[in-house]
Amino acid sequence: MTAKERVRRTFNFEKTDRVTIGYEANGAVHARVAKELGVTDNEDFLQALGVDYRGVGASYTGPELFPERPDRRVDQLEGCYTRWVAHETGGYWDFCDFPLMGADDDTIAAYPVPDPDDFDRRCFDRRRESYDILVPIFVTIGTLNINGNRFARDNRIVRRRDRLIIDIKRL
Repeated sequence: MTAKERVRRTFNFEKTDRVTIGYEANGAVHARVAKELGVTDNEDFLQALGVDYRGVGASYTGPELFPERPDRRVDQLEGCYTRWVAHETGGYWDFCDFPLMGADDDTIAAYPVPDPDDFDRRCFDRRRESYDILVPIFVTIGTLNINGNRFARDNRIVRRRDRLIIDIKRL
């Protein structure tokens, strides 16, 4: 089964020959794995791992939604703040300053959401043409609603990931 068939079957809730594989890692981990595999080209790297799909992200071209903070990076799409954590092999950007932790419903409802018209979508066509294994693209912006309980569109802005999993299991 090809990667394209596997991913399409996954989206259609059909049986596949194996679990569909994706890939995401921080830069330091990615560099060490690539070095270990002896691969420098990103596409060769993904092929070596058997990754079935590729991510595509439209560039945000809208106004600043979240203020910059000293010694932090902010994701203008999600409002996630990260800080650099150094360690013996380099470091990584870790989530911090959770802006919606402890927020009430009104604060969550007023939380800034990017306007869908503020994205440059031309990259979708370029990426789709460049990968013969790429399947239809989907984008989700909004809130997650489980049994009537609203969660922010990305758990990193509300609470730690482990807390979100515990909360969802309680529903």
